[in-house]
Amino acid sequence: MGLLQVEEIREALQDVLSEHALVVQVNQFRNQLNIILNKPPGTVAHYSALADFLKSRLGQFHLNDIDRIKIIGRIQGSPKPDWEEVIDLRPPNPALAAPVYASSAPWVVAIAAGFVSLLVIFSYHLGQ
Repeated sequence: MGLLQVEEIREALQDVLSEHALVVQVNQFRNQLNIILNKPPGTVAHYSALADFLKSRLGQFHLNDIDRIKIIGRIQGSPKPDWEEVIDLRPPNPALAAPVYASSAPWVVAIAAGFVSLLVIFSYHLGQ
């Protein structure tokens, strides 16, 4: 995603959020798109409702190289956010999921049980 598309997203979001007295900033850092909603001091912003609204609007953009969207709400001019939400666009990588240990696999248990049975039979015949 280039600067042109980031600016296009900012303009589109600013157009739809201007009635809420919000100033929208958009930037990209690696695979994360950051959307900052700046509200004037003393105003109330329903950030979670705005985040749902933004999610529906962002679907019109091709965000192929974006893995996460971070929406930050803050008072205009303040470096500290009032609120933030992170949206993961990519499903979790199954290779990074919890490992499956061999002892929990049914076929390993079956092979181990068969091996133990063979040892018992073999030791029985050796003892006679």
